[in-house]
Amino acid sequence: MKTKNYFFTLASIFCLAIAYNFLPLICQSDTKITNRQNNHNDFEKIFISTQNENKFSISSRKFKRDTLAARYFLEKHKSYFGLKNADKELKFIKKRKDSLGMNHLHYNQNYQDIPIFGAQIIVHLEKDFSVSSANGKTISAISVNTKPDISKDDVVAMAKEEYKKEYGDDPIEIKEINLYILNKKIVDENEKDEESYLTWQVELHGAKSKNSKLYFFIDAHTGRLIYQIQGIKNAINRRIYDGSSGSYILNRSEGDPIQGIADADNLYDILGNAHGYYSTKFSRDGANETGGLGDGTVEHPSINTDGYANINLLEDSDYCPNAYFDGSTIRFCQGMVSLDNVGHEYTHGVDYFSIKDAYGNPAGLIYSRESGALSEAFADIFGEATENFSQGSSDWISGEETLSGIRNLKDPTSDGNPDKFFSSNYYCGGMDHGGVHQNSTVLSYAAYIMAEGGSFNGCDVSGIGKDAEEKILYRALSYYLTPASSFNMTYDAINIACGDIYGATSTICKEAKKSLQAVEMNQAGKCGYEPETEPGCIAPIISSITTEKASGTYRIGDTIEIRVNFSEAVTSQDEVTIALETGDYDRACNFTVSNSTQGICNYTVQMGDSTDSLNVNSVSGNIFDADENAMTSFSVGSNLNSKKSIAIDSSFSTDTPTVAYNKKKSAHRRINITVYGLSLKNKKGVSARLNNKKMKIIRVKDQGNSSLVSLNAKYGKWAKGIYGLSLKYRSGSKSLNNVISII
Repeated sequence: MKTKNYFFTLASIFCLAIAYNFLPLICQSDTKITNRQNNHNDFEKIFISTQNENKFSISSRKFKRDTLAARYFLEKHKSYFGLKNADKELKFIKKRKDSLGMNHLHYNQNYQDIPIFGAQIIVHLEKDFSVSSANGKTISAISVNTKPDISKDDVVAMAKEEYKKEYGDDPIEIKEINLYILNKKIVDENEKDEESYLTWQVELHGAKSKNSKLYFFIDAHTGRLIYQIQGIKNAINRRIYDGSSGSYILNRSEGDPIQGIADADNLYDILGNAHGYYSTKFSRDGANETGGLGDGTVEHPSINTDGYANINLLEDSDYCPNAYFDGSTIRFCQGMVSLDNVGHEYTHGVDYFSIKDAYGNPAGLIYSRESGALSEAFADIFGEATENFSQGSSDWISGEETLSGIRNLKDPTSDGNPDKFFSSNYYCGGMDHGGVHQNSTVLSYAAYIMAEGGSFNGCDVSGIGKDAEEKILYRALSYYLTPASSFNMTYDAINIACGDIYGATSTICKEAKKSLQAVEMNQAGKCGYEPETEPGCIAPIISSITTEKASGTYRIGDTIEIRVNFSEAVTSQDEVTIALETGDYDRACNFTVSNSTQGICNYTVQMGDSTDSLNVNSVSGNIFDADENAMTSFSVGSNLNSKKSIAIDSSFSTDTPTVAYNKKKSAHRRINITVYGLSLKNKKGVSARLNNKKMKIIRVKDQGNSSLVSLNAKYGKWAKGIYGLSLKYRSGSKSLNNVISII
């Protein structure tokens, strides 16, 4: 039976618990959790803690074993993982302890004791066994017939036949046969087939180098080939063709002197550099963490680091010039041995041995689509790190010593590769296992600007240096990724890994996060179904400055509501200051803003303000967006007086700017008007009219540099509108516009 499934990607599921409360909290504090739904995959959800600095304990209970703490956590929060019974559905794979003392416990999701391919959860525990985070992919609402109709023996012939269809009569060896439930959307988030299948996973090794490790997933009920994954991880895409014949001999063992064959001697030395880099920088005991690169077989013991040079003399010559990692050795065509190429292939080994499959075997990132692109990206990044470790510098160009550069990590588009997830260069087709080489530069370019800094996609990133960049990415790769990790999952993994080392609110982690946002690793991507959005790392700016009224004349005592509009929601640390200019006078108005796209300041027009239009000279303050990007540009893009629409009339002020229309003839109102720049001692010789309607003057008072004129306005049945004042006095006259409005 095939059914649609529901996927959850959990990049940090946090439920804070109160220490004195004995009962564990099952996410009582929902406000502490952000749920990010990826619409390009309707089944995937990512939960991220908004309290990055808070570690949370799962209860007041103290656990003596990390496995007990993790199991307790998973069962209590099973609904967030899309599980019904965590203890029954999750099978423990392995645990690792890192240099910070944290424990990382890996689980594979099973359905009726059959592992689900790529469905894994990692629980990350502090030294005291409190849970720091959890991440992975799971499926919910699954229903599959788990009894195969095709036997293990029968599927071998089917797999060989499928291999023959594609690769011809190449000698084949069957290495592994395992039963899996496969849903292709776990591997490829944009896959349209949402069904789950019971499959036999058959690992085949062929004689030709480029086909020597393949995984076929064959429907255990129908015998149909459902999916195929490449097992070999290639460093470089094929560029040219060359070939000859030869044979392998043991050229040089540990401690032997130089033998005189350039590629073999160089490979011997550079393998020592790669091993030394991981040992020195991360205390890693070989790519396999047991001393070497071998897979533990008699042919390639765990303590061995076996490399093959000049493979084009024996293997598929069409494959060269190239290089690859096959699960136990790294192999190079003639002329392909260089610092970054060897570091690249060695890192494929680190990836492979760090990430396990459902049966606890080395697996690495699935070599397809986004996870395959991530595998290639990490290999390129640490190839450059090996180069830098060995010679004190790196040029951020992968393979530059062998083929004039395979991928330019500091300028991907120069080679036609993508520099962001929505780049027109991003490949959505099926060749090269879904563009694993071409699309890898999204992450590798993020690594470059993370280390070196720069401005990209509207974001300004201050480089954190190669040392910090390498530590963060290594930790994410080694402890936080699962076989089916996507770009979005890796975005969260890198941020969490950085928080472990430097603290989530540190400047280093803020800049690291900005570099990932700049390349859009937290967005849906070109192959998804969501539109591209502005990266969160873009600092906010002032988009415009407006007032409550689009235009108008303000008088002394009036309040002008000045609105500062921002490009996104912002929060001010302290008061924000608007510096105003009204003719010869400089004024200031202050306001605060909290998670809003608009800050409002109320300015009261003062005596002495000019009749000229009001002007905003500048805005200043400490302003941040939700991603804690500080506003650096306070450019006033659209000023209040851009259209000369907001003016201050300081010639008079009135205590009655408006009155309501009244049909009663007897309606009247006393109006007190202050006229500036006029000195009248009394009302003798003074007359007043409002729009030619004669007014009774009640009082005139000299106030120094102004005069108070009190009028009795009988306005019953006056027409609605704006009325101006005309004053006549012995020494002259004065006209004032917009004294009162009848509405």
